[in-house]
Amino acid sequence: MLISIVGYGQISKGGTPKSLSFQVSNTLSTYEVITASISWSQIKLENFLRALENLPPRGGFSLPVNKNIWNDGTWERLPDGTMMWRMKIRAPGATSVGLVFDQFELPEDAELFIYNEDKSIVLGVFTAENNHPSEIFSVQVIPNEVLIVEYTEKPQQGQFKPIKGQAIKNGEVAVINLQGGRTNI
Repeated sequence: MLISIVGYGQISKGGTPKSLSFQVSNTLSTYEVITASISWSQIKLENFLRALENLPPRGGFSLPVNKNIWNDGTWERLPDGTMMWRMKIRAPGATSVGLVFDQFELPEDAELFIYNEDKSIVLGVFTAENNHPSEIFSVQVIPNEVLIVEYTEKPQQGQFKPIKGQAIKNGEVAVINLQGGRTNI
């Protein structure tokens, strides 16, 4: 029997977010994911019962997010003319957070980074090379309940053309349970 699996990985070129290269404000618009309805004790119980059956613990779950670069987040123009958009996403009680974009198409010369608050974990740089016909893009989870999305683009002949559609429109934030498992996103 021959089984073929096709996967699309994130090409990360490394690099430094522009927010580290320039003096920028640390005050960001924060989106708080509603986690109050999550029964952490129920998840712990489910994981205990799964362990009794020699099954792996539940890695996590997804919560809907409907945020976009036009109405949410913080925009600023950098000294080199680059436009930068950032948004902090907080999921209280989560041990790790990741993102799945469902309308992902970066223009040429645009850069996307995802990082934690102290920037000790930086994912990216993601560029137009990461575009896929499905427009779906996910990033690995970052330990902690907070992550920051940073998008930059150089203006084209004085006009700014941001990421197609919406940055996280109807996307999902993967919230990982208190046992710290990983999600399959």
